[in-house]
Amino acid sequence: MTETKKPWEKAVVYVIDDDESLRRAIGRLLESTGLVYDLFDSAETFMSSCLRQADVSCAVVDIRMGKGLSGIELQKVMQESKMNIPIIFITGHGDVQTSVKALKSGALHFITKPFENDELMAAIDEALMFDYTNKKAIALLEKAKAGYENLTKRERQVFTRVARGFINKKIAEDLQISEKTVKIHRAHMIDKMRANSTAELVRMASSLVEAKILTMADIELDTRD
Repeated sequence: MTETKKPWEKAVVYVIDDDESLRRAIGRLLESTGLVYDLFDSAETFMSSCLRQADVSCAVVDIRMGKGLSGIELQKVMQESKMNIPIIFITGHGDVQTSVKALKSGALHFITKPFENDELMAAIDEALMFDYTNKKAIALLEKAKAGYENLTKRERQVFTRVARGFINKKIAEDLQISEKTVKIHRAHMIDKMRANSTAELVRMASSLVEAKILTMADIELDTRD
């Protein structure tokens, strides 16, 4: 079976576990799949290290470690440090209360030892895809915000109507301007938004609404100059 091509160039998996034998075993598993990885024997070692650059990443973290911060404590430190790395917790001491706390705090998975290699790899694949999707959404929002801030009032009116699926003729009727003028405003708007397609403009509008920069009321903009 041909392996599905991933949408990223480089992924890194960080393994944080004080159990050297398990840490190395996970490293061998990752190496067998072609994934780049780094191994850490404690939360403190991980936090003090200069992490290699990657398009996407995730962390496999032991929930209980013999020294220093626990996995849950590391999760909190990472959140406070704005380290938006998806976490997969592994533990030999799983309990419902701990797993609920971990998942409510944003962990993607809580896996109890001993686990199957396929179970861990499925969780890692999901975490990397989650990170990819999240980073794409953040990048789109930043692009949308920067572009929208530079639009004139009329260009914003055209933008929201293009996002609603209006054709130029309908936009011209709605704004009571000529279709030629709409085309000019639309060209300027697309240039400022740096949009590659109408579909991307729709996604940008959706991201601005989700971020509460735009509201549904803004989509029904005043047609006056």
